[in-house]
Amino acid sequence: HSSIPDHSDSASESDYCVKIHIPIITNDKAVFKFADGDYYLKAGSVYIANVANRHSFENNSDYDRYHIIADCIVKNESLPFFNSHYEKTLEFYRSWRENVAGIKKDSHLFQ
Repeated sequence: HSSIPDHSDSASESDYCVKIHIPIITNDKAVFKFADGDYYLKAGSVYIANVANRHSFENNSDYDRYHIIADCIVKNESLPFFNSHYEKTLEFYRSWRENVAGIKKDSHLFQ
């Protein structure tokens, strides 16, 4: 019965940030929510999500879920999801990590 509120994992929707999700243990009540719909991620499959777009997550069950998650910032312009502002995106991630670690308190990063 946990959730992650609506948010974006990038400074802007044009600064692509993709996550690779590999669900290891999940359940049919664990839902990834994007503007275009809700997604159930099947255990053992691999998913690529553009998390620069706003999204949230809900686990409406009594069971935990376990995913392997990798953040990917694409710097090669010949590849999909190329991020021409990758330095800005990396700075956003550095600030986010500092905030989570309690090093810096910039609440605007989570708006």
